[in-house]
Amino acid sequence: MKSHKKEIITVAILMAAAVVIFAGILKPEATQTKKCSLIYIPKIRDNTNDFWTSVISGCKMAAEEYEVKFSVCAPETEDDYVRQNELIEQAILEKPDAIVLTPSSFTETTPMAEKIVENGIRLFLLDSEIDTKV
Repeated sequence: MKSHKKEIITVAILMAAAVVIFAGILKPEATQTKKCSLIYIPKIRDNTNDFWTSVISGCKMAAEEYEVKFSVCAPETEDDYVRQNELIEQAILEKPDAIVLTPSSFTETTPMAEKIVENGIRLFLLDSEIDTKV
């Protein structure tokens, strides 16, 4: 049996990061007037992959704990940056308080990530980087 120690540690770190993200967007004055909203856009939503299942489950648990309106939308394949960019565009139109993004491409996702920030939406990168310092 293959050891999954590295993957378990990575998932634990990512789930801890999700809790920090949710705590970071919640300010007392914000929660008193409206429910905060967060959209997570991973590379893929794959129910057969323990890593993605754990990350998304961790995000959902943190959202429930902090009473955040939470949704996940993802492309069908990990390298489909075109579809991911379309999903980012749709998410921007929803005007959430924050978007958590696991970029499909270091370079091709960058313009859309910058657009998130330009629209005044908090951007959190999870598990991958982009070709800018937004």
